[in-house]
Amino acid sequence: MSLISSTHYSERFQLKRLRNQLEEQINRQKAELAQVRSELEDKIKASVQAQIKARLQEVIKQTVAKTIEERVQIEVSRRNSLLSRS
Repeated sequence: MSLISSTHYSERFQLKRLRNQLEEQINRQKAELAQVRSELEDKIKASVQAQIKARLQEVIKQTVAKTIEERVQIEVSRRNSLLSRS
């Protein structure tokens, strides 16, 4: 082989090697990005679930308190009605 063709071959080989290295780096970064995305999604889901659970507990607490208050008022009114008849 002549010097020019061996230099050309060497450059092509280096370019091919560089391209392979870059493709491997891109694939590693894509995998890392997918992992980070998955972890972030899990954290967001956990946070949203915790917020929903807290809000739901508060709504249940308020609803139970209101229901109890209404029933007490009904019972008091009923007893007052019975006492006024006596």
